[in-house]
Amino acid sequence: LIIMLYVSIIAYLYAVLAALQSVFPQTELGTFMVMSKKDKQTQLQELTNIVTGIRLYNRNSGKGGEGIDDLPSILKSAIETTSQTIESELTKTLQQVYKLTAILLYIIGSPHPPPTNPTPLLMKHALINLRQHQSYIKVLMGDILNCVHLVSQLEKDYDSNMSQLKETVQSKTAVPTAQVYVSNRCCTLHSY
Repeated sequence: LIIMLYVSIIAYLYAVLAALQSVFPQTELGTFMVMSKKDKQTQLQELTNIVTGIRLYNRNSGKGGEGIDDLPSILKSAIETTSQTIESELTKTLQQVYKLTAILLYIIGSPHPPPTNPTPLLMKHALINLRQHQSYIKVLMGDILNCVHLVSQLEKDYDSNMSQLKETVQSKTAVPTAQVYVSNRCCTLHSY
């Protein structure tokens, strides 16, 4: 297991190194070293985006991309699982609300209410708490829906970027960086 992990890490590092060397030759290292800290940070961010773009393109083309997880699938699965858990919690909460409401209405409406423990006031507070819990769950469900839309939009952006990139690159061996620069938004969805 450790050897397999080591081999996959080595393959991953070689892929990153190859992509980096294709856009930043070692002869440029001297120039990089004399840059100001801010310029170095800017160039490193640009190189990160370019290398990520190369790796994503290679993965999308079936020519590499070792170590890149399929984040859209992972996110969709996580969102689906979370959504099911939240819906289940909402169902349980609503069942408790209905039961407690029925008991309270029976006690309050009865001409001779039976002595109860807990008291009707305590049950009323519990009901208020359950309704607040229900509201919170509905807010979470709205957040999950927003996540679904965001992941969908990011996936469309990614697919659009990859289509444009394939169109631009086709079978060329060298393409100007400005034509293939991957947006930060695309890099956010996929990491290497």
